[in-house]
Amino acid sequence: MSGQGPLRVIFVPSPDFFRPIHLIMNILQVHNLSYELADRSLLFQQVSFSVSQGRKYALIGPNGCGKSTLLRLIAHAKSNSSACIAVGGPLWHVPQQFHPFGSWSIAQALGIAHKIQALEQILSGDLSEHAYAVLAEDWQIEEKARAALHVWGLSSLPLDRPFGQLSGGKKPGFF
Repeated sequence: MSGQGPLRVIFVPSPDFFRPIHLIMNILQVHNLSYELADRSLLFQQVSFSVSQGRKYALIGPNGCGKSTLLRLIAHAKSNSSACIAVGGPLWHVPQQFHPFGSWSIAQALGIAHKIQALEQILSGDLSEHAYAVLAEDWQIEEKARAALHVWGLSSLPLDRPFGQLSGGKKPGFF
C-alpha cells in the first residue's frame, strides 16, 4: 500500500438486499489484483471483491491511493498472472482527463468566460455596444458561477484557474 492511505470497497445495501441469494448474480469478480508503480512500490496488493447485480457500492480512499487505477485495470480487463478479473457484461471507463478542457479556465469550461470578460471590460470603463451585447444583461454571472461551484463543493476555486489543474475527482462535477 502506498503512503496515501487504504483503498476500500464498501457495500451499500439497496432495498433489494434481502432478496434470496440465488437471484443475485455477480457482474464483476476481482481476485488477488495487485498493482506496482514504476518505482516498484505497490499501489495496492491482493485486492479481491465481487460486485453483485442490483446492489450499490462505493470505492473510497484518499487522492492517490489507486481508486482510478483499479477501475482502469478492471475496465480494460488487464489481468496479470496472479490476478483474475471476471466481467459479466460490458464495462465503460470515463477518463479523468477531459480534453480539450485541460488548458481552459474553469470559466471557459463552464462556457461563461466571454461574459466574464465583457463584464470586466464594462467595469473598467469600456462602454462599447459589443461588451454590453456579450454580457446580455447577465450582471450576476460571477455570483451565479460561484453559487454553482459552491453546490458542487468547489467554492474555493477561482474561475480563472486552469481546468487541467483540478484533481480527477473534481473534474466530473462540471459535467
